[in-house]
Amino acid sequence: MNRACFSQNTNLHESASWRTSSIRPIKNNFVRMKRLALLFCFAITMIACSQTEPPITDLKKDHAIEVTYQTKHLNGASVLLIRNENVYLKGQLVKSFTRTDTLPAPGDTSQVVEQNDTAKSIRIAKEYEFFVTVK
Repeated sequence: MNRACFSQNTNLHESASWRTSSIRPIKNNFVRMKRLALLFCFAITMIACSQTEPPITDLKKDHAIEVTYQTKHLNGASVLLIRNENVYLKGQLVKSFTRTDTLPAPGDTSQVVEQNDTAKSIRIAKEYEFFVTVK
């Protein structure tokens, strides 16, 4: 027999390029799936964060209570708080309340203002911040 016949590989399924670990393809698929899942979650998050609701400009007044707050500076030591309440039923104004109260002024703050390359420090009256809880 010819020795060349023995060195020739006739079993193509046993080539060196096909010999890999049985765990490696599973690991590669798992990592690929993780990347796709993370990319999908990131895309959904970006879409959800970019969609903002427009501010409400007109209310349905079938059964609603509208409340507005205003402040006016009376003098350096006090502020007038004005609270308006409108009660609507079936689209019509049923009752309207106006309440006023005098509150102590929250004080002043200084702010630096630049005009024509000159800086001035001016005093500005602080404003109240409103926090409303609805139940």
